[in-house]
Order: sequence, then C-alpha cells, then structure tokens
Amino acid sequence: MTVYASRHFVAGDRPLRRDIRLLGRQLRRLIREHGGEALWDRLSSMRRLIQRRRTGDDSAEAEIAALIAESSPRELAELARAMGLIFDLANLAEDRHRVRVLQARENTGRASETIRLAAEALCGDGLDEDAIGALLDRLEIEPVLTAHPTEAKRRGARRALRRLRRDLALLERAGLSRTRRGERLDRMRRDLASLWYTDPVSPRKPSVMEELDRTLFAVDRMWRVGPRIMNRLRNAFPEHIATLNTAPPLRFGNWIGGDRDGNPFVTTDVTRQTLEILRRTAVRYHCRECRRVRHRLTVSSVRCGLGDGLRRCIDDARGRWPALCDRLDRLHPDEWIVQWLTVIEQRLRHSEALPDAASHPMAYMDAIELAADVEMIDRALREVGHDELTGGALRRWRDCIAIFGLHLLRLDVRVNSTLLHRAVAAVHEQTGGEGGPAALFDLADGAMASVVPAGMPAEVADLFALLTMLQRLHRDGGGAALGPFVISMTHKPDDVIALVALLHLTARLAGLDAAAPLPATPLFETIDDLHRAESMLDTLLADPRYREHVRRGGDRQVCMIGYSDSAKDGGYLASNWALYQTQRRLASCAQRHGIRLTLFHGRGGALGRGGGPAARAILSLPPEAVDGRLRLTEQGEVIAERYDDPAIAHRHLEQLFWATLQQFGQHHREPSPEDERFARQLADTALAAYRRLTEAPGFADYVRHCTTLPLIEGLPIGSRPSRRSASGGLDDLRAIPFTFAWNQVRMPINAFYGLGAAFESLDSEQRRRAVVLYRDWPWFRAVINNAELALARCDPAITRRYTALAPDRSAAEAMWEQLRDEHDAARRALLAIKGETRLLEAVPWLDRTVAVRTPYLDLLNMMQVDLMTRRAAATSPESLEQPLRVTVQALAAGLRNTG
Repeated sequence: MTVYASRHFVAGDRPLRRDIRLLGRQLRRLIREHGGEALWDRLSSMRRLIQRRRTGDDSAEAEIAALIAESSPRELAELARAMGLIFDLANLAEDRHRVRVLQARENTGRASETIRLAAEALCGDGLDEDAIGALLDRLEIEPVLTAHPTEAKRRGARRALRRLRRDLALLERAGLSRTRRGERLDRMRRDLASLWYTDPVSPRKPSVMEELDRTLFAVDRMWRVGPRIMNRLRNAFPEHIATLNTAPPLRFGNWIGGDRDGNPFVTTDVTRQTLEILRRTAVRYHCRECRRVRHRLTVSSVRCGLGDGLRRCIDDARGRWPALCDRLDRLHPDEWIVQWLTVIEQRLRHSEALPDAASHPMAYMDAIELAADVEMIDRALREVGHDELTGGALRRWRDCIAIFGLHLLRLDVRVNSTLLHRAVAAVHEQTGGEGGPAALFDLADGAMASVVPAGMPAEVADLFALLTMLQRLHRDGGGAALGPFVISMTHKPDDVIALVALLHLTARLAGLDAAAPLPATPLFETIDDLHRAESMLDTLLADPRYREHVRRGGDRQVCMIGYSDSAKDGGYLASNWALYQTQRRLASCAQRHGIRLTLFHGRGGALGRGGGPAARAILSLPPEAVDGRLRLTEQGEVIAERYDDPAIAHRHLEQLFWATLQQFGQHHREPSPEDERFARQLADTALAAYRRLTEAPGFADYVRHCTTLPLIEGLPIGSRPSRRSASGGLDDLRAIPFTFAWNQVRMPINAFYGLGAAFESLDSEQRRRAVVLYRDWPWFRAVINNAELALARCDPAITRRYTALAPDRSAAEAMWEQLRDEHDAARRALLAIKGETRLLEAVPWLDRTVAVRTPYLDLLNMMQVDLMTRRAAATSPESLEQPLRVTVQALAAGLRNTG
C-alpha cells in the first residue's frame, strides 16, 4: 500500500511490512482493473504531490488544490473511495500485526496485563485467601453494547474485511501449498472487488431491528471468548473455583431496542421484539453447544459406571413428556448422557418464546433450570471419578449458560426524565389529583380505577405499556433479561422517584402483587448534575419508599455517569474532574447507606466522549468507586474494533479484568487535599476557557458553517435522531454528532480545549506540582495521556480551511484563532508536564501510524472542503451529498474514529 512507506517501520515490523506489500499489490491491481487507469493515474499524481508537500515543497499544495478543482464530484468520490480502502486495508494489516504480537508474547511468556499477572500481584500485596475470595464474590464486568450512531461502515463492508483478515492470517500458516495460497489470494481479490463495488454509505437510516442485527454480528465472538476468560480466571484463582461457578463475573448488556431517549422508533413493541430476538438467538447458540457436547460424550454408562441418577431423570422426562419417547427409543440404550442431552435440546427448542403463562410445558422458564440440567451431567461424571470428561465442551457450555443465560444480552431501558414527569402529570390530570411523583404512591383505590393509560398522550400510554410488559416478564421468570432502567438527564431526586412511583402504579393497574424491583438508574450527564449527584442519591436513599425499592432489588444501586454530554457541556478537564469527584462521593454515600454501588460508565469511542485505552481508564478511577464492579458502554465503531477479531476481543476483555483486579490490589497514592485543590483549580480555569468559546455569540454559527455538522446530521448511520428535540440549537444537539463533526475537521475540542489555558494560569511552583502529579497520580496521568492522543490528531491549518465556508469569514477567522491559540497552548502544556519534546515521543508505534496517515487525511480534508464549497454554490446541492458522505467515511477510516 502506497500509504505506508517501509522507512516508517522498524525491524520488528517485518511481518507488517509484508502484509502491507501484499495488500498494496492487491489494491493497486483492483483500482487499475475496476477503477480504471485514469483513476490510478490521478491517485498516483496526488500521492506524489502529497509527498512533495510533506517535504516542504510549497508549490505542491497549489498543485493539489488545482487538481482537486478540476476534478468532477464523481472523480473526487472515486478518489475518496480509493483512499478509504487504503485506510481500511492499513487498519486490517495493523490489527493483524497486533494479534501476531499478542500471540508471540503469549507463546514466550511475556504477555502483559493478564488475569494471571493480576492474581500474582494480589498475592504479592499480601491479600489472604478470604480477601481474594470476597473480591471474586463481587467481581462483575459487564460491557454494554449501544446503538449510538458512530459506526460509519456498513455491515457488508465489515463482512468483507473480516474475510480478508481471516485469509491474511491463513496465508501465514506453515506448510501452505502453492495451490492453497493461490486459492486464498483469489478469494482476497474477489472480496476486494466486492468492497470496491459496495456503496460505502447506506441510502437510508437503519431501523432499530437492523441495528440490533448489525450488533449481533459481534455476539458470536463474545460467545467464543467469554468461556476462555472464565478459564483464565479459574487457572489464576484455583482455590476459588466454587466462587466462580456460582457467581460468574462476566456478562454483557445491550441498549439497542431499549434506548428510547429521543428515539421515537423504540416503542414497547420494538422492545418486546428485541427481547424475543435475543432469546431466540441465545437458544440457537445453546442448541449448538448441546450438539457439540453430545458428539463428544458418547460414553457408555455401563463402561464408565454411571450411577442411576441420570437414568431416573431420563425416565422422569419420558413420563412428563411422552412425545420424547420415540426419539429417545432410537438412541443407544446405554448412552444415558446422549439421551439426557437429547431431552435438553428438545426442551431448548420449545424455549424460544419469552416466558409467560402460555409457555410450552417443555420450555425452560429461565437459565437456572437449564444450568441445573446440564450440571447433572457434570455431577454424574464426577461421582464416578471421570473429572477429565467434565472439561472441554461441557465446561465451555456451562460457562456460556452462566454468562449469556437464555437472554444473551441484558436489555437496558433508557428514557428521558421529562417523559416520566409527563406521565406523572397525565395521571394527576386524569384523577384530579395534584402534587409530584410521590403523590402517586398514595392514590386511593377509587382514583386508581379512573387511570386509563389509553386515554393519555401516545408517548405516555406507550410508557405505561412498557412498564407493564417489563413487570410481567419479571414475574414470569424473565427478569434476568432486564438490565438497569436508566433515566437520562437526571436533574433532581424526583426524576427517579417518578419511575418508582410509576412502577407501583402500573403494577396495581395490571393486577400484580408488587412492583418489579427494576434498578432505577439515574444518569448524571451535565457538569452541574455531576456536582449534585451525591446529594441526589443521599436524598433518594433517605426516602423510605425508594429505600424499600432498593432493598427488594438486593440492596444494590446502579448510577450511570455520562462522559459525552459532560465533556460537551463543560470541556475536557472540567468533565474529567467532575466525573472523578462524583465517583468518590457516590461511593461514600453508598457506604453510608449500606448498599452495593455499581457505577455505569457511559463512555464513547472518541476521546472527547470518554474514549481511549480501556485498561488505562479503569486504573485512573477512584479505587473505592470500582471495588470489583465495572459496567461500561461499548459504542459504534468500537464494537467492531474490539470484537470483530477473537484474539483482540479476548485481549480487550482480559485487560478489563486485569485493570479491575489491579484497582483492588494496587497501592494508590491517594490525592491529598492540596492535590484536589490543585485539580479543582485546573478544572475551573479550563471550564471558564471552554465556556468562553462555546458561549461566544459566533460559536453556533461557526459549528454550523465551519464543521461538517450539517453533513453528519444527515448521515444514515443510526436510527436515532441527532437531536433530542427539533429546537435546532447546540444545547439540544447530542454529543455524538458534535464530536463527530469536530473530529472530521481535525480539532476535537472536547478532548483537550481548556488544558492550555489552565496550565498557563499556573505559577512555576504549581507547574512543577503538575509534573509530580503526572508521575504519581493515575487519574491525572490518564487525563494528560488521552489529551495527547487527541492533540496528535489535531491540525489547526486543516481546521482553518473550513473557515472559507463561513458567510462571515472574518468572524470565523477570529474563532479559529482562539482554537489555534488554545491548541498551541495545550500542546506546550502537555510537553512540559510530560518532559518531552514532541507528541507521542513515548509511543513510537502510534507516532509512526499517525505520521503515515496524516498527509492522506489532509488530502481528504482538502477534497471535503472543496465539495462543501461547491455544494454551497450549487443549484442542486443534493448531487454532492454522496461524494461528501464518501469523504466522511474515508476520514473516519483514516482517523479510526468518528464520534
């Protein structure tokens, strides 16, 4: 691939260079054969000009601009498509090399950040077996997949890239014959041709069900990797196998089909359909595991001496379900395990529907029943000393049952707090009552009869239907399928009381004995709400009715903290400091009230939305706010990057466990009161600088005209609208399109802005303190390191090009000067704190990656600005939408990041 020159790599990168050369030859052939010689010549000319520009040839930039100007929109779209493919293949080669490095380290015993190393560290810290057992008892890791629209690549393209990755790995196998190698290369050429002719941008927004289907694309990898993580835990903590068997520490969640915050397409019917699809998928996977075990355990009960317990279970099944008899009679009479697995599979086949009173008599109502039946095989084998037969496929299946149950992914529901209050108001209007949410608890039976949800506004009536459906599912044994009920934009305790009151009301209306103890989960998103979070939780837990709701849920409280909206609201430093302090205060509040707190981290993929290396982020959290429990969102393109390849998925999950275990055992340097005052000073100064920018009179116009926001809002990459309402203002704009647009113009303001102003406000002694804190305080070190990643992708000169799109060029230039000055100040601050001379000095592999991509990103930005200029002047601007969308997709591939 021409984008990667060999001089950018070191000796250890030889396999990567080989892959790049191979893919480059394939791509060159593809473009010449399918794009045409003219496209190849134009791309080659651009590449030569880029190299001249990179070496300081000032005339090259003018020649590039002229070449872009004389190209038609279609020709520019083809160029952008070609460069997007270059980046896709470069990403594929880099991911393959990462897997290769991980495997080499594993084979040579040099693997880092593993569960085994975490176990050794805990023992080295002097923790006794009881302390480690207590930690494992409460160890819970739950990645939660969301439908946030940050995945710019279509599923068809993902499939083709996955096949290319597989074939690239197969070509490395020792002893591969020339014929087989030729077959692999032919298949790669076909997949590249398919990629070339696949429209990179979907013509319409996906439906919610299509989003779910796209995300289930990753579940197969999770199913494969989850049991491997459990094995790592068992091997690392052999004395605590019983603990791991009874309380599996890994599970997965999902928002797709349950997140109705601003998404009118998520209705009660959609949520129920989502739950049904997840259950059917889980059952199909379990049937596959059942067949795998049956093929491996064809043991004769006579030869291995099985006791009569399994035989009695089979006879009982025959009596309960006579329809099974004919099938069982055709099996070998001495293969009791095979017969019992046949019973299990037949029961599974009747278990695809959600449990209710009409469920088939053979259906499993919940995973506990399934686990008990499979456990009988394990127990029967162990009783006669055949422990070795309980490993392998049987052990793997038992782990899958523990991790995925019959629900596959726990479905969270999310609503905006305003909807809950509209529902409360609608009830008071119907009943003639008055007061706030708490008054619903005291509705008299006579008033209850006058509550008719069907007569309420459609959105409120659907909320009543949702709450009723969830509570009935919980009553009928489907509670394991449900995750927290998240209340976005929680501003006051009544926002949470409203949900609990509505649960009680809908339970009474549905004739249920009691309201289901669904976890009412406040989501604290803005800077002000983060500051008030402890007071809100304290007020809630002091309310007897809410405290009873929590008690019925096992004395557990989930609180979600939002990285995206807090960074959009207050900027990078203020957001990070508010999040850190909020976690400590919530943990203290939970301890005072005697409850177990789980903090749910609403992280995005972009650095301005809480992105960055996951393990580093966990280590930077306050230890008391983790305490073995971690829940975090996996959004958009992050899902594909972390779960498409099984090796990378395994590495990611193991790093989550390693960091969570490290948090428990490591000896932190607790921030002193002086450190906290210093951090607060930095955050306050950074907040003021960020607000001066975002509250300036011309900022909204700058975002509208000088970023790709209008283009991003029109992209068909998610079912959810980009705004919570149709107001059109920036306040109502979601953090995702805001971040996406700034990333595209190479100025991710919510990932660094304010850092420079904060540092420049310090005196010399305070600056020395910043250096010490970077060395000693994990939180401060993570904040600085993530800002470095954002700054390395910035380019103020590129950002300036977009100011030409503004109606008021001088005002836009003035706004850009603020951006440039803060960027330069932040860069100086970061280098001073780290004691380095250039960005990414300590991460040479990433420095190389950024260096080789930057010129091509610059070219894509130049093309994008040109197309946006043409669109502004065009009589039919819609003809330029597709070429512009291709530039967005190509830039996202090159940056490996969207929003």
